[in-house]
Amino acid sequence: MKRLRVFTLFSFVFFQSCSIFGVLTSQTSIEPGKSFVLGEGEHGGYTAVIKNTATSPVEVYIQKYQSEVITSLGVLNKGDQQEYRVANNNRVSFKNLGKKVAVISIKLRGETNLSMGYKENN
Repeated sequence: MKRLRVFTLFSFVFFQSCSIFGVLTSQTSIEPGKSFVLGEGEHGGYTAVIKNTATSPVEVYIQKYQSEVITSLGVLNKGDQQEYRVANNNRVSFKNLGKKVAVISIKLRGETNLSMGYKENN
C-alpha cells in the first residue's frame, strides 16, 4: 500500500511538471514603424495569449502560409489582453501603430518551435 501511495504521488508530480513543456513566454519590444512576426512557414498550431503592456496600440494580423490574404484580428490598446488560437501554418504579426516602442507580453501553448522576427511596416 505504501508503494502505491509513493507511486501515485510520484506520477502526479511528474505529470504536473511535464505540463510546463510546450509553453513559451516572452516580453517583446516592437520599435515604431515595425512589426513582430510569429510563425513564418510550416509549423503546428498553438494558442497565444497576448497582452499590450505599453501605451502604443498594436494591431494583430493573421496570414495563412503561402497566401496573399492578410486578416486583421483587431487592435490591442494599453492593458488589453486577448487569446488567439492559431491553426497550423499560419503566421501572426503584431504591428506597432504608435510613435513609441510597443511592448507585448506573449504566452504560447502548443507549437513553440516557431520562427520569430521583425519586419518593416508596409
